[in-house]
Amino acid sequence: SSSSSSSSSSSGEARFFSASGAMMALVLGVGLSPYVGVRTYPAFAMFSNLRVEARSNHWFMPSFEWTGLPHTDPVHITSTNLPALESFQVDLADYYPEDTISCLGDVDVRPALWICPPKWSHALPTFQSYWVPVFELNRAVAAAVAQRIPFFVEYERQGQSQRFALGADGAISGDTTLAEPIPSWKRFLFRFRSYHVDYDFCRH
Repeated sequence: SSSSSSSSSSSGEARFFSASGAMMALVLGVGLSPYVGVRTYPAFAMFSNLRVEARSNHWFMPSFEWTGLPHTDPVHITSTNLPALESFQVDLADYYPEDTISCLGDVDVRPALWICPPKWSHALPTFQSYWVPVFELNRAVAAAVAQRIPFFVEYERQGQSQRFALGADGAISGDTTLAEPIPSWKRFLFRFRSYHVDYDFCRH
């Protein structure tokens, strides 16, 4: 009876430590994901002003571009009429009450509260150019092409201005690799927020 009880207790402890170890590994993996080019949205520590895009402001971790992963290649979205890209980032400060904006202006504070919503069902926000890893451009373009939604997007990549467009007749112009479907596991695993190369506005 004593031996049976001891065996049961050991088995329970083993299961506990196994579950704890798996949870710790998961937390560690999610916590490291921004720094190895896997995701910055949602991710631990990305709900602060910490950034690892373009130029890191972390005290010792470099920008995730050190990985050399092609999907982290930065693109600057300068103009588009594709809703998924127009609403990719939203400045909630545009929706602040007038008295709040006035109070912030009185102390010379520029309001900004950027988010990258999974979906935006409200009126399209005022578009401002932004930077994003090419993976997110690929995600938006591939989805629109699959749905045969005519659109255009103008962007800069590696110092060159480029344009991708899908006409009403289904004709594609531009870098056709952006229209290639992304495997579902990649769409789930990789996700990135927008960023600005010069400013460290808090983004969620």
